Amino acid sequence: PPSETRPLLTKLLAAEPKNGEIYRLRAHEAEMQLDFPSAEKDWRAYSGLEADRGEGYLELADYFHRRVQTASEIDALRSVGKLPSDRFLPASEQRSWQAYQRMLQVIKDAGLPSSVSTTAFQSWIARYQKEQQPRRQFLHFLLEQKEYRAAESQIGAYAKTFPDDGVFLVTTRADLAAARVSGDAALRVYDQAFQPLWPKPLLDAYFALLDKNSQL
Repeated sequence: PPSETRPLLTKLLAAEPKNGEIYRLRAHEAEMQLDFPSAEKDWRAYSGLEADRGEGYLELADYFHRRVQTASEIDALRSVGKLPSDRFLPASEQRSWQAYQRMLQVIKDAGLPSSVSTTAFQSWIARYQKEQQPRRQFLHFLLEQKEYRAAESQIGAYAKTFPDDGVFLVTTRADLAAARVSGDAALRVYDQAFQPLWPKPLLDAYFALLDKNSQL
């Protein structure tokens, strides 16, 4: 039982004070005894000593998730997001990428203010400047939050970074016009951007909007 293992683990730590695995074991035992201040202290020590720092911070984030300490969980995930990733893995499979995605889900589940999500999106974008997905998700988020000025600014930034992604730029500008003004304003975006050899996804979006506005 923890009442016996914790003193023994403490003796082990006296002999091996830099052994993160012992801190990890003692943290689990402290949780079983509901001694959460001691558990947190040991989890923090483990995260600082673990050779795989990303794994250490993720275990710390898991502890805060169990304790429903959202702000501390976000801080731990932010630390994971800042760590170097394996460059040979696709971006979406890198641990730092997944940490940002988890962070955004935690923020959403906790019902935190949109400004907290905005900060997380900005950090994700700054870390993966050459990837489209973080910017796309941020734009969809801004439209959902009706933050139209910020969305317009982000569309401009996206256009500078990915000027050849015409499909997303046109459809997103149309979505912004529809939300901000009307369906007719969205159709005008398509009309102004019209090209005879539009790709099929753009045509599909255009005809779907025509159908929605009863103008098919």
